Amino acid sequence: MEFIDKALFMESLLLSRYSKPKPLVAHINITNRCNLKCEYCYGSYPKKQIAQDIPTEKWIDLVNELKSLGTKRINIGGGEPLVRKDIGKIVGHMRKNRILTNMNTNGHLVKDMMDVVKKLTTVCISIDGNEEIHDKRKGAGSYRKVIEAIKAAKENGVAVHTSTLISKDNIQTIPSVLEVAKKYGCMAEFLLPFLQGAFPLLPDSQDIRHLFNNLIKYKKQGYPISMSYNALRYVLQWPDYQELYTTAIKKLSPAHIPCYAGKFMCIVDYDGLVYPCSSLVSNPMFAPLNFMEVGFKKAFENTLSHQCQSCYSFTSFNDYNMILSGDFKTVLNYIGNSFREKKFKNRKTFL
Repeated sequence: MEFIDKALFMESLLLSRYSKPKPLVAHINITNRCNLKCEYCYGSYPKKQIAQDIPTEKWIDLVNELKSLGTKRINIGGGEPLVRKDIGKIVGHMRKNRILTNMNTNGHLVKDMMDVVKKLTTVCISIDGNEEIHDKRKGAGSYRKVIEAIKAAKENGVAVHTSTLISKDNIQTIPSVLEVAKKYGCMAEFLLPFLQGAFPLLPDSQDIRHLFNNLIKYKKQGYPISMSYNALRYVLQWPDYQELYTTAIKKLSPAHIPCYAGKFMCIVDYDGLVYPCSSLVSNPMFAPLNFMEVGFKKAFENTLSHQCQSCYSFTSFNDYNMILSGDFKTVLNYIGNSFREKKFKNRKTFL
């Protein structure tokens, strides 16, 4: 059934380029609470404590509305989603509606919350380099927790992705992440700092280009890198990594990948504000509306008003953008990843 749902999702992506805007892919930051205090948090959530999470029923109602509007995939993030006591009910409702459901997590609660994790289509666990670098960012013993979480999820038949934010301090340790992904049968995802305030973390341009050239080589060697070759090459084509948004487009050759965020993708933040993508969260370039105040449909329609045309950071979202643009090679990469995930899911022993 899940494989059929993935095929239907791909069909929707391919056909949607001819249709009206709809939130095919929605990312929901379900809480800003977290059980860790990392050196870097993309949303600075530890500094944005609120008194109360959005109630369960509000999220359930939102899932129902997303389903009615055509949503096929929901990514759950935070904060740390597994700190919510009602997370099982929310995930269960998504799966009951045959929505592909991914969760981003730091991994610390995965073993204790396996009854929830087993309901997911995919669990995406953050790993920030080798043990030394990861523990420096997230706290002593955190790396061990991640490995335990990966093993537990795999042993319970859950598809696992790893997610790594590339920065100055970990760029030399990316090969160790790939070895973990290969050993345990995980699809590896990588992204670069994507908020203006995070640019101090950005590696030198030469190091970025060297890494992405190597990622292409690793992918050719069979390492389980989820992003397509075209998404990886797009990072290499970007002229200036200090220019994340529109200003760099005029310098791009060949033409830029058009961004469909706000047209077929959106993000709902922990406070109910609806954005085109994570890059524009708390960014003066965009004025969001709150779905609890104006309704989700109006808040989503507002996301079309953003001026950003393309960026390099979200390599996985650029894969969606290329599929929506009808790029055949990226479609094949998605299909290949789906078969590989199915193979990995059935593998209970580690290399």
